Parts: sequence; C-alpha cells; structure tokens
Amino acid sequence: MLYALHDPRQFIASGLLLALVTGATSAILIFSLPGILPYLGLVALAIVLVHSVATPVRKTALILTAVVASVQAVATLALEPMSAAAGLAAVAGLIGTSFVASRYGFACRQEDAERRHTRRVLDDMQPVDHDAGVLKWAHASLVFDRELSRAHRYGHPLTLLRVVVERWQIVRDELGPEKAADVLAEVGQVLVKSSRVVDIVAYQGDGKFDLLLPDTADLGAVVVARRVSAHVSPYPNVHLRVGVAAVTKSEGTIDELLRQGEDAAIMARKLSRPFTVYGVDVPTKGAKRLMAGRR
Repeated sequence: MLYALHDPRQFIASGLLLALVTGATSAILIFSLPGILPYLGLVALAIVLVHSVATPVRKTALILTAVVASVQAVATLALEPMSAAAGLAAVAGLIGTSFVASRYGFACRQEDAERRHTRRVLDDMQPVDHDAGVLKWAHASLVFDRELSRAHRYGHPLTLLRVVVERWQIVRDELGPEKAADVLAEVGQVLVKSSRVVDIVAYQGDGKFDLLLPDTADLGAVVVARRVSAHVSPYPNVHLRVGVAAVTKSEGTIDELLRQGEDAAIMARKLSRPFTVYGVDVPTKGAKRLMAGRR
C-alpha cells in the first residue's frame, strides 16, 4: 500500500485509485440520491467501469461516458430537481471513474505487453525449442558448422537428414495450436530416440527438423531415414518425409548441405516415397547438366 501510494503509476496500475473513486461515486449515488436514481446511477457506473477498463480504444470509452453522464444529469434534473447538487456530484464521479478506469485498463494492457515481451526474450535465450523439445536452429547452427569443418579437415563422413512433417500448414490448421505442438514434440522425440549421443537434432521451424549424423556415411544414414520415415503418428494426416544429404567433397557450407537435404525431402514427396538420397535419387547439379547434354 505504501509503495503504491509512493509511486503514482503503481497506484493506478494496482487498481487502488480506481477502487477509491468507484467507492466514492457509489456512496454518492446510494446515500445522496432519492428514488430510482441510485439504481440508474449504479447501472451507469457499472457500464462505464467495465467498458473503460476493457476497451483498448479510449475514444469510445469517452463517448460512452459523455452519453451516460448526460443521461444521468438529465434524469436527475427531471426527476429530482431538489437533488441537483448530489446528482451533479454523481455525474462528476462517473466522469472521474471513467478516466481512472481507462488509465487502469491502459496500465494493465501495458503490463501484459511487457510481460509477453519478457517471455519472448527469455524464450529466445533458451537453446531448446519449447514445443519440439530439441535445439533451436540459432543454437544448433554453430554445432553444425563445427561438425562440417571437422568432416572437411579430417575427411570424416557426415550426413544430414532433413525431416519434414508433410503438409505442415494444413496439419497445424486442422489440429489447432495445442495438438500441433504435441506433434512437434512427438517428432522431436522420434529423432532423439533414433539418434546417438554424438548426433545433433535441431528444429528449423514450419515443421522442419534436421538430424546431423557425424561419422556416418550415407548407407548408415539410410537406416536412420527408413526408421524415422516409418514412424506412425497417433494424430491423423501426420506423415514424415526424409531427405538424406551426405558430405561428398572437402569444401562447401552448411547452407549447401541443408539445401541438398531440402531438395531430397521435396523429391521424396514428389515420388511419394518415405525418403530419398541426394546424389542418388536426386541428381546433383553436375549430373543434371550432364544428362541435359546427353539429351
């Protein structure tokens, strides 16, 4: 209480000022006005209070308050002219309540916006995606680059699996946000269970996962791809397509490897196959040029 009184913003945001103004206006209406006027005034006060707090548009709250206050003033002068002073005091209380309620509603919405912003900042700092339960790409990309550099330096095999939830946009719309998040968690768990300790699982977003398999040639990766693509989800219309891309040269970037995995996953969808391998089922650019020249 003392802290709220010391800080005017906190005094408004805590609702203490609104409670005091509302209580004072209610007391004027109940104890100072005769007849039916207190009931009309309390109804008007409730309408002004709820609308001013709830509406994000301040102009509509001010217009409603002006209308209600005018009706209250006219009713007082027409029905009980002897209580004009008390009626005008009640009208002033309605206007004051509307103003304080609008400030309170604005403060509440501002606090909610700040709270959501804080949650987003904290969520961005977390390395693990909240829904998928695996590394976010922003954190996993550094590990992917490190493993690719190691594969180039020492000539070790390295294979990427691009795992895509088929028709993700449609699936998400059909299932809704909560069940769609459960699908992501399910796929994340499938990839974790299908990988080793040294493997890295990352979520790219939009129903796309990446599984990096260090020291694994394409034949070993095919075994993992077949296991992952064979997963049967308990949710309807949830199917996985897998694109396999292996490092076959001593240079190249992680973006190129990701693109190859994406191309292989797209080809798997076009061929209605659970998975395809880039360079085998999906011709490389050089192979495409050679085939075009032969034609």
